[in-house]
Amino acid sequence: MTQKSILTAFTTAIVTLKPSRIVADGDDSDWKHTLPLIIEMERDLSRNNYKLGVADIKEVFLIQDAENLYFLIKFWDPVNFNLNPNHDEVLTSLYVNIYVKEWSKPILQVYIHPLWGKMHKYIGVDFDGDDDYEEESDRVGEITLAYKNNIIEFSISLGIIREITKKLLGHTSNELELEIFSCAWLSSDGGYHGDLDFLKRVTYNID
Repeated sequence: MTQKSILTAFTTAIVTLKPSRIVADGDDSDWKHTLPLIIEMERDLSRNNYKLGVADIKEVFLIQDAENLYFLIKFWDPVNFNLNPNHDEVLTSLYVNIYVKEWSKPILQVYIHPLWGKMHKYIGVDFDGDDDYEEESDRVGEITLAYKNNIIEFSISLGIIREITKKLLGHTSNELELEIFSCAWLSSDGGYHGDLDFLKRVTYNID
């Protein structure tokens, strides 16, 4: 068991690394000794985010073991990943952009949302340079995902992060920058419009 320091936009947090302790199952009980990486102290009432709710992030937790990065994201209200929504139902999307300093745009993007009756939970890399990470040809992996009420839990393979970083840069990098944002959108818009909840970018060093 080891400890490491995480520098956020506000403070430095110490998290404990316990290999295989975290299971992405939608239950946050195995995170009870982990400090949040990001805290939104209040609901975001400054925007007309379709009455907020399904996309208003409250807290972000992050931990790693030898194989994966694990995310726990809590929202103020239950998320909505309904695969068969009503015409004007408000749905949730979640994105994580992963940067390294030597690359001007995300080396990869994790995107999670229900679309066309299917749950999309992929890792995308913009191989063709068109700034669209969600094309089927850009998918390099599928994440392990679970959600329940206002909690989303998922993991990303460190192997994929290192592989893509080396492919793009010619070498690996342990210092990542994470940009997390969510979106509330109407099912009638097909995912093309919505209001975003952008969190401040944070730095994370992987072992």
